[in-house]
Amino acid sequence: MSRPVTAPAVISSVAELLEVERLRVRFRAVKPLNAWLGGIRDPMIDAVADVSLDIPEGGAFGLVGESGSGKTTLGRAIMGLVPVESGEVRLAGAAFPKRGGRALKAWRRRIAMTFQDPTGSLSPRLTVRTLITEPFRIHGMTSRDLGAEARRLIALVGLSEDFLDRYAHELSGGQARRVGIARALALDPRLLIADEPTAGLDVSVQGEVLNLLARLRGELGIALLLITHNLAAVRLSAERLGVMYMGRLVETGPTGAVFRGAAHPYTAALLAAIPIADPTRHRKRAIAGEVPSLLHRPPGCEFHTRCPHAQPRCRAEAPLAREIATGHAARCHFPIDAGGSSSTGSP
Repeated sequence: MSRPVTAPAVISSVAELLEVERLRVRFRAVKPLNAWLGGIRDPMIDAVADVSLDIPEGGAFGLVGESGSGKTTLGRAIMGLVPVESGEVRLAGAAFPKRGGRALKAWRRRIAMTFQDPTGSLSPRLTVRTLITEPFRIHGMTSRDLGAEARRLIALVGLSEDFLDRYAHELSGGQARRVGIARALALDPRLLIADEPTAGLDVSVQGEVLNLLARLRGELGIALLLITHNLAAVRLSAERLGVMYMGRLVETGPTGAVFRGAAHPYTAALLAAIPIADPTRHRKRAIAGEVPSLLHRPPGCEFHTRCPHAQPRCRAEAPLAREIATGHAARCHFPIDAGGSSSTGSP
């Protein structure tokens, strides 16, 4: 992996840019007739359940967890791409618009998102030039010199002007990722939601993409919500980290503090499974068992069915978030101590 660019330091007194408070997103998982025949009382699932997080101006927040944990759904809810059941989302103090139309368009000018499949998110019928200037047409900003904007954006992500006349199928994975970032930055957003920006890329190319995001944060002062399975990427690119399990944030804190001393057993298991560049050491299996169905959430702590430290209280009582240290919290009855063992005392 390329040597990482150091992300700009975030001053603790900087005002919060993004504020998410107790956000809940629900989806129908079973059709009404099937639910009735199957005796399912609630055919809805909580894809995002009671999630709160903040990102300061210019800051970076890494969101990690297994597939299906709700990371992407949370990002799409912040963008306004999926309906929110309850909770609040605020950007620079302004609440998410209750109605669509112009207010929603204005919201989406200030938040941009890149998607997991970089090539699939680019129309095969359009050139790169048309793709990265499309946001100007969508938002009625046709008075801009689109040729100049295309040259500015392609240079911003480190590609030459020759790429402007290419189509999506003529791009490598890393190049398609850069084009997606260029399109996302067209309208000068204040927050970029990057969904799995290193997925499917060679290790060296992953480093290049992470370096690009760090450079753009420094040059543009843009904030970043990094959604990823790649814990190494979060360690390099985000000041704060949130770990999601079954739609909930089970641990949040400064990235360095979480890596040095994970408090939740789920976080510890994810960290233990990070590949190590040492042939004499074996990679640990991430977590035993399967993720339970969202339709049939386990009682008590939802992780107790897979947790090696589970106790009777865990099976009966849902834990609340507990502060482990300043700015570091975990949703666990018996958080892991600095020595790597789970405490057994009462909170």
